[in-house]
Amino acid sequence: MRTLRFLLLVSLVAVCLRAFTTPPALAGQPSPSPSRTPAPSATPAPTAKPLSRGASGKAVKAMQNRLTELGFTVRSKNAKFALNTYEELKKFQHANGLEETGELDARTAEVLYGDAAVRATPTPAPFDPANPMPRTASALVEFAKSRLGMGYVYGSSGERSSPWLRARCAEKHPKYAGSILGVAKKWDGIEVYDCVGLCKAFLARSAGDFPKAWRTNVSGAFRTWMAETGAIDTMPREPGILLLQYEPEKESYTHMGVYVGGGKCVHSRGHIYGVVEDPMPQLWTHWGRPIWLEYDLPEEEHVQWPPYLAAGDTALVDTSFGGDLPVRAFPRSTGAYTGARLPNQSLITIDAVPEDPEAWFWRKVTTTDRKGNSVTGYVYAKDLTAIQQESNR
Repeated sequence: MRTLRFLLLVSLVAVCLRAFTTPPALAGQPSPSPSRTPAPSATPAPTAKPLSRGASGKAVKAMQNRLTELGFTVRSKNAKFALNTYEELKKFQHANGLEETGELDARTAEVLYGDAAVRATPTPAPFDPANPMPRTASALVEFAKSRLGMGYVYGSSGERSSPWLRARCAEKHPKYAGSILGVAKKWDGIEVYDCVGLCKAFLARSAGDFPKAWRTNVSGAFRTWMAETGAIDTMPREPGILLLQYEPEKESYTHMGVYVGGGKCVHSRGHIYGVVEDPMPQLWTHWGRPIWLEYDLPEEEHVQWPPYLAAGDTALVDTSFGGDLPVRAFPRSTGAYTGARLPNQSLITIDAVPEDPEAWFWRKVTTTDRKGNSVTGYVYAKDLTAIQQESNR
């Protein structure tokens, strides 16, 4: 009896041991080899969850290194997603036409680590008071071009944008407070200028007097700066000539830029656009030669440009306020609405330019209203960007 119990106990132990033992490979099949972790790719794979402020680790460090490679100013590559990294990532998103979330989502990571990633706009050289620029046309043109990609805040002239600066400008200019405190926040951390502020910054950083009378708006600059002026169709083709827009409805000059040569102008266009370079003639109505500038560049020969946004031209709806563009029944800002709107970022064809000089800033277009009815009316040309000009085709 004892022998039988012993044999049963031995059999039970053997069964238990087999249950915890890896079975041998089946006949004709090789034994499985240990799996290997794939070698990491040069491009970090985007995570399912976006990286945002407060994150840390290798993925954050890789992002900081890549931003630095592209010329963005990440001050501390410490693998911590802090305020500076957040701001530089938003600048990268802005430069690459991405939604400015400040988070490393899948789409941002794809562009960031891709070959077509747009580099940072070079930071302008700091002003050296001991070595001011000469007040020459060549220096003004160089200065204006060096500010391409910088931002716009109404009332600024080269300061570095910040919430404090924008709050101060909004307090001084309540008419523009909505844009200054809203859309203009994307420029925080870089230099900002309004249109006349671009020239005032040049005056402040160049050799010579800068009297209080010159620290003015566009209309004041037209009165106090200019030694010679004229209608835009009489403009000498000299780089460094100042460009102005006169709006009859407002009875004042409302915008300023710099002719930089080759049929191009540089101007700080608005809170959405910042400092940009555009083809002439845009909507410039007048030109001016300031008393404080020496013209050291030769007048260009055979440089012509077609009428701006003429009949048959294709334009992009690119509104200064970011919304759809209302179509008015008459070419004036007090004209009744037709009920139709042109979607922002859509393409349209210009029907005609009003013959009345008072309506220069308006263009006639045909579209449809919400009911699908054909509507002819007028839109504000400052909210359009020329894409293709009929006279060039």
